[in-house]
Amino acid sequence: MVFIVDDSMYERNRSKAVKLLAKFWDHAKGCYYHGYRMLTLGWSDGHSFVPVDFSLLSSSKKKS
Repeated sequence: MVFIVDDSMYERNRSKAVKLLAKFWDHAKGCYYHGYRMLTLGWSDGHSFVPVDFSLLSSSKKKS
């Protein structure tokens, strides 16, 4: 039994008037996207995954 911390990307490319929407660089795709970073804490027994808590992370700085 383990705890897993997952840092995923939550894209909102079609949104313009969403509060605290930030511009992030996706290293896997090699491009920028608008959205949030989603930090998830979960519990796993090797066969199943149960999310315990999550947080949507953003940047308060404006990048052009």
